[in-house]
Order: sequence, then structure tokens, then C-alpha cells
Amino acid sequence: MSKCLRELEAAGGIAKMGAVCDICGLGPCRKQPLADYDKPLENPAQEPVYTMQAAPYPQILADLVRRLSYRNWEFKLEDRDRGQGSRGLTLTILTFNEDSYNPGKVRPIYHYMLVPPAAYNERSWRWWLFQQCLLVEQHECMEFFKIDGKRPYAPLHGPGNDPYLVHERSTDREVRTMYTGDVRGE
Repeated sequence: MSKCLRELEAAGGIAKMGAVCDICGLGPCRKQPLADYDKPLENPAQEPVYTMQAAPYPQILADLVRRLSYRNWEFKLEDRDRGQGSRGLTLTILTFNEDSYNPGKVRPIYHYMLVPPAAYNERSWRWWLFQQCLLVEQHECMEFFKIDGKRPYAPLHGPGNDPYLVHERSTDREVRTMYTGDVRGE
């Protein structure tokens, strides 16, 4: 490859997953500064605040993802915008499931799993991949599990919610009940 991965992406070229860039090496382009952390913000109240983490590009993970097979799912490792101002290295898992809210309809469902900035060995990355598959299975179980037609563990998909977190639906009163048994607002 004769061009930087970032230059290829900007020019509309497609960089193969796991490809080695002759100029910047693996992962984010080393020609581009990540951020100028020493520069003071002009108006901190108006400028967005971002966290930044760095780790070597996980070539071991990329190799595992390329060799991974599970059900009829598709796996891709990519730098992507996950929405809500979040962007970074992401394991994208594409599943083709029956829609739990529209039985009989199969549709593609994308799961975006953020990749930890870590320099894991192959065993640790393999375990991490396995855990991501379990989280997707758990999410689907929470959607399909019903008692008397109700989903007590339905995942929350709204902004700011972790759709892989298991929680039981509660009544409003139960939520307002303090550890002492007193109910706020009564």
C-alpha cells in the first residue's frame, strides 16, 4: 500500500481490514496529531470535552475477527461513529434475527461494541470476542423473553442507555421506594 490509510479513506478508497500502511503503519494515521493537549481552550464552556485513549492497533484482534465465525453473523473491526458523539475502534456485529416486536420478520441488526484500548494477547482478545457474542445473545434473550406477554427484562435502547445491561422493569412506586421503605413523593 503506497498511501496512508487516512488518505485512502478521504479519497474514497477502501482500506482492507488489517492492511499495513507504508507511511503510518497500523491503526490511526501517525501523520495526524491526535490532539493538542497543551493548548488552553479559548472558551471552555462552549468547546466540547472529549476523552482520548490510545493503544497500539490490535492486529491480533483484527486477525481473530477475520477468522471468526459464529452463526450467520458478520464481524468487522472499524473506526466508526457510534452516535451521540462517540467514535473509535469498534467491533461491528451484524446479525440477521427475527424482529422480537414484529414476529415473522427477519431483519439485519447492527451491534456496535467499542474496543478497549488495550494491548491484549491472543487469548485475551479471543475471550473478549466471545464475551461480545454473549452480550448480543443476552440482548436478544431480553427482547424475546416474555411472561404473560410482557418483557420484564426488555433492553433499553434510548440515548444514554446500555442496551446490553440486564435489569428488571419496576413500577414507579418501586423506583421511588428508598432503602428505609419510605416512598419519595408520598
